[in-house]
Amino acid sequence: NDINTCLQAVIYAYMLEQQGVHISGCEYRYLRSGTTIKCRYDDDMKSRLDAKLQELKNALDTGNFPYGKDEDTCKYCKIRHICDKQTEAKEEDE
Repeated sequence: NDINTCLQAVIYAYMLEQQGVHISGCEYRYLRSGTTIKCRYDDDMKSRLDAKLQELKNALDTGNFPYGKDEDTCKYCKIRHICDKQTEAKEEDE
């Protein structure tokens, strides 16, 4: 029920809800492994979605993109130079 983990499913749920479909929850299904991960869809999750979308909008408006704090997150990213991780590294060097 973490918004970052459930983001895609929650966005789909929100879009369906806007079309008049009643949504009580959502889930990811991994067909190869048979695993199902349930994601809550309630007022609290909608509030988290709103905050996450605002964060993403702010990133697009300012060009200051969020990144994972784990070093391995950006290890293979070919566009990591645009994220604020690089800005922070430059500030530390100065």
